[in-house]
Amino acid sequence: MSAGKQGIPHEENEINRWARLAKDGTPEEREEAWRKLDSAIRKLVYDIAAKYALSPQELSELADEAPTAVYTRFNSFDPVRGNFRAWCYQVLDRWLIDEHRKKGRRRRRERPISEVFDAESRPNEGMAECSIEDHHLADPATQAQWRMDLDRDFGEEDLQELEKIPVKRRVFGLAVAGLWDRVPKETWQAWVEKIDGLPQPFPPPGIEDCQTPNDRIHFLADCLNVSSQSVRMHYERMENKIRSLRWFDSFRSP
Repeated sequence: MSAGKQGIPHEENEINRWARLAKDGTPEEREEAWRKLDSAIRKLVYDIAAKYALSPQELSELADEAPTAVYTRFNSFDPVRGNFRAWCYQVLDRWLIDEHRKKGRRRRRERPISEVFDAESRPNEGMAECSIEDHHLADPATQAQWRMDLDRDFGEEDLQELEKIPVKRRVFGLAVAGLWDRVPKETWQAWVEKIDGLPQPFPPPGIEDCQTPNDRIHFLADCLNVSSQSVRMHYERMENKIRSLRWFDSFRSP
C-alpha cells in the first residue's frame, strides 16, 4: 500500500481527510464524511473492546452506538493538533469504560443489598435482606425510589469518612463490596493512582459479573496474582466502616 506524506499510511491520511471535511466541510461534504468515518469508528471499537469480556451481542450494540458517541464529542477534535484515529481511540476508550461502569451499575441494581456483605460468614443486622422487587411493597413509586437510592453516589460526609482509611484498604474494600462506582469517577481514579501496580481501569473489567463479595475476592486475587486472603483482609477491615456510611440509611430496617 502506498504511503502518505510523513510516512503516514494512505488509509490514515484518508481518515484524517474525511475528519477535516466532517469538521469544516460543506453540509454535503460533512454528511459524506460521516458515512466514511462510520466504518472506521466501528472497526476501532472492536479493536479497543478486545480487553473487555463482552458477548458478541454486547459488542455489536456498542459498535452501533459508537459513531454517535464520537459525533457528540466531535467539537473537541482539532485536526491541526492530531490525527483522527488517535483522538478517536482516546474518546472511545473512555466511553467504553463509562459504558462498562454503567453496565455494572445496572446489574447490581437488581441484587439484594445484603450482597454487599458476605452473607455466609457475616449476617447483616439491620440491613434489608430482600431485593428491590421484593421490598415488601409492590408500590412502583417506592421501588423506583429504591432504584434511585442504589444509584446515588456517596455523599461528601461519607467520602470524608472513607478518606480516613488507608488508601489500599479503602480501594480494595469498596471493590470487593461492589461499591467502587458510588465514588465519583475523578475521586476514585485519584485513589487508584496512589496504589502502585494496579491495572487500569480498576477494578478490572469482568468484576461486574461477580455476584458476591467472595466471588470478587477471588476475581481480584486472580487478576492481580495475589492471595485471596490478602484481598479478603482489606475487605474485612473495611466492612464495619462501610456498614456505618450514611449511604446505607435508606436500606436499614426500621
